[in-house]
Amino acid sequence: GILRAVKLIMSGEFQNGFALVRPPGHHAGKYNAGGFCIFNNIAIAAKYLLETVRLERVLILDIDAHHGNG
Repeated sequence: GILRAVKLIMSGEFQNGFALVRPPGHHAGKYNAGGFCIFNNIAIAAKYLLETVRLERVLILDIDAHHGNG
């Protein structure tokens, strides 16, 4: 999943990663599901990077046909 990919990249074992996650999750909010998405996978990964790895910022690039709202 997305957290495993993030951990492998941050440990230096992988240089980059690509996670095919269905549903994508970009419509799920912090407290509610939306658009057939229960968990916002990329937001969970970003929160992990900010709070656990202590990165200052994370860029999220959403290339879906319509905007995410999570």
